[in-house]
Amino acid sequence: MERKRFQAFYSKKAGFQPEIAVSRKVQSGYETRTGKLLLRAFSMEDGSRQIKIMLDFVEVSDLARQIKALVKVKDKKSVTPIVHTTERNGEKSKATITLDRFQPGKLGIVFQRDKENINVALSDREALAFADLLQDVVFPLIVEEKTEKIDEAEEEHRETVTEEEPFIDEED
Repeated sequence: MERKRFQAFYSKKAGFQPEIAVSRKVQSGYETRTGKLLLRAFSMEDGSRQIKIMLDFVEVSDLARQIKALVKVKDKKSVTPIVHTTERNGEKSKATITLDRFQPGKLGIVFQRDKENINVALSDREALAFADLLQDVVFPLIVEEKTEKIDEAEEEHRETVTEEEPFIDEED
């Protein structure tokens, strides 16, 4: 499993860090790559208090779309939360991410799992940067991709050919 961490976003008392995990499966001659986004919200006041929420590609797309729509609104407004339910050892746990426009120029992201929550306030600029990161970088990496498996000998040949080919800048 590949993991990639991105820049954390901070407010005065809390923050969150996006991370992706991509797994690969080989079955019946095909390789499937699929991923999830992990958002780890943390409080800088309460020691090691944190909430982790795992999102699939549909939830990531919804979150990016909601952030961009809410930044356009100048009045106070909340949007429908993104709800993610998990089950571990027979116990269900509900996690939500709620976006809240609490004042012009500020967007609150509320991470909640069961009864615990962490609020992170972002400027519109930071919120748009996060939405762009979700759409342009994270989303393409976590969408399921199915490709035909390549022979090991063929793969080695492709690598050596690729290394020998010069980079051609077509703009000149």
